[in-house]
Amino acid sequence: MKILKYWIPLAVAITFLCGLVTLVEQQNLRQSADDPQIQIAEDIATRLNGGESPTVFAFTNKTKMHKSLAPFVIIVNEEGEIFSSSVELDGEIPVPPREVLDYAKEKNKNHFTWEPELDVRNATVVISYKNQDSSGYVTAGRSLREI
Repeated sequence: MKILKYWIPLAVAITFLCGLVTLVEQQNLRQSADDPQIQIAEDIATRLNGGESPTVFAFTNKTKMHKSLAPFVIIVNEEGEIFSSSVELDGEIPVPPREVLDYAKEKNKNHFTWEPELDVRNATVVISYKNQDSSGYVTAGRSLREI
């Protein structure tokens, strides 16, 4: 009986610590999944803020969002209309929800997990841009399938 008196609290504490370590590691992996997208989106937004036209970024090859692990870029104007994209999903170019774009406009950047279709999850970053000729959003993302 004395052993159970000490063993049960110890087992509860060990179980709690194991769960905490798992949670911290999962969050660390998810947060690091944004790293390449931040660089890509910031670099393109900087060029657009400097006056380049979004039409300069004409991507000729489109990756398939549901199959590829490659990073992708979607550039849309203020209304969410597509300027350019390097990705497609089921033959169409996906655009993040309006709320996501609005938050990026307010805060200049938005990090989120985007699931435009069942089993298609992406670590995604949206950055707003504005120059004298146009304004809009640069979305960069990549699949979370391996993470």
